[in-house]
Amino acid sequence: MIKVLSYSLGGITMCQKTTYQNVSTITDFNTFNRFYNNTLMRSKNTIYYVLIDVENYDALKLFHDSKNFEEIEKYFKNHLLDLNIKPLIISQYNPKQFILALEKESEIKTLNNHLKALNHLFQTPDIQSKVTVFAGVYSTDIKKLDIHTLIKTLLFTLYMKNLIYEYISVYTKELQSAIQYNTEIVDALLNIISGNANQLMVQYQPIVDVDTQKIVSFEALIRLKLNNGNIISPLDFVPLAEKYNTMTLLSPYIFDKTMEGFYQLLKKYPSATLSLNISAQQFKSNEIIKKLKFISKKYNLKPNQIDLELTETLLSLGNASIKEKLKTLKQEGYHLCIDDFGTGFSNLATLIELPIDTIKIDRSFTKYYNYSPDYKNFLTGLIFTLKSIDKTIIIEGIETKAQLNFFKEKAIEKAQGFYISKPLNVDEFL
Repeated sequence: MIKVLSYSLGGITMCQKTTYQNVSTITDFNTFNRFYNNTLMRSKNTIYYVLIDVENYDALKLFHDSKNFEEIEKYFKNHLLDLNIKPLIISQYNPKQFILALEKESEIKTLNNHLKALNHLFQTPDIQSKVTVFAGVYSTDIKKLDIHTLIKTLLFTLYMKNLIYEYISVYTKELQSAIQYNTEIVDALLNIISGNANQLMVQYQPIVDVDTQKIVSFEALIRLKLNNGNIISPLDFVPLAEKYNTMTLLSPYIFDKTMEGFYQLLKKYPSATLSLNISAQQFKSNEIIKKLKFISKKYNLKPNQIDLELTETLLSLGNASIKEKLKTLKQEGYHLCIDDFGTGFSNLATLIELPIDTIKIDRSFTKYYNYSPDYKNFLTGLIFTLKSIDKTIIIEGIETKAQLNFFKEKAIEKAQGFYISKPLNVDEFL
């Protein structure tokens, strides 16, 4: 029997003919919730719940204009509704994620083949892009979960990338401890958003003038304190915060905590600036400038006392919206810095075109500065090129006097690293 399915992705309603017997429509999440609770109570059979995620949805939306983005959405949806399997239900969890229920384990392999097709380059005369799609699977033979725990488990299974199949991550008992660890992190993030900022900690690592060795700036490094006392670095919690769209909500708490500490540091280092790391999600938020201005005013800080560190990968996209946001921040008086330069995909044209003041050369260049004569020549050429386009250079990851001396000879202006100082609490500087 052929049925017409009506469904929505990103606000666009489409129709598609299909021969599936079990599903008559792609439902909203409330319908899935009712289905799940009924199934959980009554079914004795194993059911496989699958969360399908368009991993680069936000990047595609940012990079493409609305017309081209709509074409990419259509491409994705046409594949999604032609899975050649018989799900009990397909529901839209949010614009970039769908959840479905399967009765047969064998259908997971079939689904993987469809995801493989989806992950190929999408190309039309006007568009060349790639949709990146993965899925997470949880089966009820492990343990029956309430709906909220199921969704959280599926999201973590996706994030952990336990790829039993090429594009499908499968929850296993071995993943349980890792997922528990991530659950504790997310719970701490939610506590902060709810107003308990005590779980947010800040340390500051000084950046010095290479010639005078005087502190010219402090990079604020956020730490997360779990209920069990463990301290978590940004490398662990920022990806999770972005994955679950909480980074923007965390911004006012992060800005307030870092500026509060910096306000104390100014008493001893009145000419220093504050270096703030801005994630991609924070940068894309329409509220970032308003939040920065509001909290800066609270601590009597001016924009020219704040350096905003942005990732090279974000800036390398170089589209109109990014350029406009950078221009606005620059006009407000903030200093703009590319962080971890050399790890992304920016080119010289991008560096010239964007209103960037400072470039932080990634620590990997520092680590291997003495690897070979050719590598030293490459570094010398890179530094010369960056200085020729009038950019201030900060070298990261200085761990030895020899490293510092090498870059001092190359007329690098500023340096940062454990040889100079490890990250410290505010009171350790005063």
